[in-house]
Amino acid sequence: MATSSAKRSASSWSKSIRTSRMPFRFVPTRQNTRAELLEVFFETVVSVIMVYFSIVGIMVGIAASTPIR
Repeated sequence: MATSSAKRSASSWSKSIRTSRMPFRFVPTRQNTRAELLEVFFETVVSVIMVYFSIVGIMVGIAASTPIR
């Protein structure tokens, strides 16, 4: 389960990277539904959380590999 969710979040993360090149993904003239905006907001929150946890995981790995003096 954890690997599939990580794969899913990685795919959404790469998708958000692709869409983040153009910040204004939504055209202002088109009416955006609340579900679309909520989905984009959720995707950005998930990608930020994934980046945070990957950085924390790297730091924890470095701290675990170094011997405690």
